[in-house]
Order: sequence, then C-alpha cells, then structure tokens
Amino acid sequence: MSTTTLRRDCHAQPVPEAADLVLHTEPVGEETEAWVDVNGTAMFTCHYKAAQEPPRATLVLVHGFGEHCMRYVAVCRTFASQGIEVLTYDQRGFGRTGRKNNQMGVTRGIQQLQRDMTFMNRRVRRAATASQPAIPHFVLGHSMGGMEVLSYILQCPEETAELITGAIVTSSAIQLAPDAQPNPVMRIISKVASTLFKSVTIRRPLNLERLSRDPAVGQAVRHDEYYYLIGSLQCRKYPQ
Repeated sequence: MSTTTLRRDCHAQPVPEAADLVLHTEPVGEETEAWVDVNGTAMFTCHYKAAQEPPRATLVLVHGFGEHCMRYVAVCRTFASQGIEVLTYDQRGFGRTGRKNNQMGVTRGIQQLQRDMTFMNRRVRRAATASQPAIPHFVLGHSMGGMEVLSYILQCPEETAELITGAIVTSSAIQLAPDAQPNPVMRIISKVASTLFKSVTIRRPLNLERLSRDPAVGQAVRHDEYYYLIGSLQCRKYPQ
C-alpha cells in the first residue's frame, strides 16, 4: 500500500513505515455514532474524541469504494490514542447511509461528494476548535476516498485553504489496475452510458484477496453486510 502526504506547498512526501505503532481495538476516549442531515441526506457518522484535551489535531477519514466507516474503527482509535480527534462517515451510496436511503451505489457525482466532505471538515473543526482555534486539521482518504481527497484539493481551492492543513491518501484510486482495464470498445460505451444513465447501478467485482496481506481481512469483508460492491455509472465520470 502506498501512502503519501500532501501539504499546502504541494510537495508530496513519502511516509515511513510505522512498524512500532500498535492498533488500538478498544476505545481510548468518547465515541459517538450519529445520523446527520448532510445536504438533504441522512448520513451515518462516527466521532472519536482524542485521548487528550485539547486535541493535537483533527481528522476526517474518507473510506473507499464499496466499504463503510466502521471498517476503520481500530485506525480511528489509534489516531485518538495519539491525541487526534477523528470524524468519519458512510458516504452516499455506501454502508449504512446507502442502506437507509435505499440508494446503494448512488453517489450523485464527485461534486456532491466534495460538498459532503466540506460539511464534515467544518463539523469536526467546529467541535474541536471552539476553545482552541489553532488546531490543525487533516483529511485522509483511502482508495476511492483517496481519489476524492485529491480531487477536492485540486477542484476546491477555497475550501482547502480555509479548512485543511494537510492531506493523506493511501492506495488512491487514480487508475485501474492493468488487469481491470476495460477494452477500448467498452470504454467508449461506458463513457456514453455514464452521461445518459447516471444513476443506473451495476455490480463492480473486487478481488478481496488484494485488500490485505492478512487473509482474515478478505474473509471479514465477504461476510460484512454493509460491504456491497455496487456503483453507479456516474462513477465513470470521476476524475482520473
């Protein structure tokens, strides 16, 4: 898995492996699950308070395609143990948000996802900086979430300048793997279909063995009721 940090000076810096970092599977501070109205849609959120007050930083975590924020509980608790307050959420079309709104796989496009990210950035910053305005704020995206974070920084410069100190992307979905690339004919057909039938959903198979070096991760996903590999044709129009 590749990891890159992006700072405001636009220089990418590789992050060294943290071999001595231990994931926390138990809560280290207050944790809150809540449904929040975000631009007219009920969205499932998880808020992890830092183990110290005030927090060293705040963070919004954006999950990848087909998954949901509860897959990152141990990651969020580990951040919280290091004094970082975390807000994460099930994106439109995925996890509990997609199920509750009966819109599995329907994201409404990258611009809508960017508006949702702005909402979440402001929400966690408002909660944490009421008494300490100088707390830095970061956004972390994995896979499809990484692609969204990169597009957010490039396409939403005003919001980025206002809200974000730095960004972290892991295994960003910038390009499909060579063996997953569609042939030229299908590429043309999908481009046309994504314009005419934006909200039509299709199953998008994923090799679960590639999710992790640990086979147990793939098995857990296989039996996860909130992990469904359904996407809309509109996903074809995301920036590449």
